[in-house]
Amino acid sequence: GRGPNESYPDRFRSQMLGIWSSTVEEQYHPYVVPQEHGAHHQTRWFTLSGPDGSQMTVTSSNVFSFSARIHHDLDLAAAKTIGELEKKGTIEVHLDAAIRGLGTGACGPDALRKYRVSAGTYKWDWQMSFQSGD
Repeated sequence: GRGPNESYPDRFRSQMLGIWSSTVEEQYHPYVVPQEHGAHHQTRWFTLSGPDGSQMTVTSSNVFSFSARIHHDLDLAAAKTIGELEKKGTIEVHLDAAIRGLGTGACGPDALRKYRVSAGTYKWDWQMSFQSGD
C-alpha cells in the first residue's frame, strides 16, 4: 500500500506505493488536537506481528484502508490534548472499504466534497489469517 507515513484519499499521492515495515507505535501522529490517524489508503494486504512471532494477515482483492493504533477511538475522541492520551495494552485495528479525506470542519476546513464518503452500499471482500508464534 501507500507509505511509509499515513495516507488518506485527499493526499495519498504524497506516499509511495510499496511494502513498508514499522511498529504500530511509529504510526502515531501527534496532531495538536488528538484525532484519528495512521490510515494507509490503497492497501492490498498487511501483517501485524506480535513479540512472540505470531502474525495476523489481512488481504483483499480490492484496495482498502487500514490503521492500527495504540490509542483507541474513544480515548482519541475524549482527549482535548496530547498529554491526556495514554498508551493502551492492546492495539485497535480498523479496516475500511472507504474513508474520507482529512478535515471535518471541527477544527479547520472540511474535506473537499469529492473526498467525502457518500451514502450508498459499499461491498468488498477480505480474508484474515493467523499464524501462532513460538
